[in-house]
Amino acid sequence: MGRTTTQVLKDQNTYFVYIGPTIKSAAQHNTIITGTRDEVLKKLAGAIEKYPLMAQLLISGDELAEARKQIKQPGTRLYNVYRRFVNGLTKNGG
Repeated sequence: MGRTTTQVLKDQNTYFVYIGPTIKSAAQHNTIITGTRDEVLKKLAGAIEKYPLMAQLLISGDELAEARKQIKQPGTRLYNVYRRFVNGLTKNGG
């Protein structure tokens, strides 16, 4: 039996969503970026160099629903990363 399109996309992780805060010069919240994780990281290399926590807030499509829950739940890794990122932006005027 053949694989479904969803299975193929999931295996390839062909898109990622940036779930961090909007940064005018770098990325907007909920931006969808196509490609493998390595390709996406290369596309955003300049922004990630300036804002390293961005990389941890790039979520593959198959993990997006769970990540959206975790980013709002105190004590989870994504919640903590998001808060550190926002606090850093506030302190540095980002």
